Amino acid sequence: APRWRGKAGRLEVWYATLSDPLTRAGLWVHCETVAPVSASDAPYAHGWITWFPPDGPPRTERFGPEPTGPATGTAWFDAAGVRVDDGRLTGRAGSLTWDLSWTDSAAPLWTFPRPMWEHELLPGAQVVVAPSADFTGSFSLADKVFRVDGWRGAIAHIYGHGNAKRWGWIHADLGGGDVVEVVTAVSHNPGLRRLAPLAFIRFRIDGKDWPRSEE
Repeated sequence: APRWRGKAGRLEVWYATLSDPLTRAGLWVHCETVAPVSASDAPYAHGWITWFPPDGPPRTERFGPEPTGPATGTAWFDAAGVRVDDGRLTGRAGSLTWDLSWTDSAAPLWTFPRPMWEHELLPGAQVVVAPSADFTGSFSLADKVFRVDGWRGAIAHIYGHGNAKRWGWIHADLGGGDVVEVVTAVSHNPGLRRLAPLAFIRFRIDGKDWPRSEE
């Protein structure tokens, strides 16, 4: 469920990545709710969608920013004409529109130990809500419509005090329900940003998560 409840100095992100295993084409839908550090600055929502064609450069279109407030109703994110629900992604950004459904019977993958997520022990943390999602639907670029059928990917959720100073991230579907997730970052926090990047790595192999952590 959405976590931001109006507190200043917070960032909440929902994002989906998916790709066609046959053509290697891909999509990245990224949605952010930003609450500036100063309570006098209004929170806003924005984001982007990037289309990665199999035979050309990527194309990115942005939506927002627009004023926003804590989530109400059933949607995880609903702003600037873009909506993220449990099982569906819809929206428009520039010349790109999308209407995608997803299903995943797998349990969430805790890239960071679950207590760090639940108790906000780090400047930011991420969980892969749907680590082995199947996507169907369509998206269009200008007047050209692309069908999405059998595409694989993931839905993830980030919450914390803001974006990292530097970051890297990998999600890979290894087939048969096996996945790997890697997140590494350097914080803006004056103390933490002096540290070398720390990588959080989680595998799900044969239905078991490794390395094990407190769930």
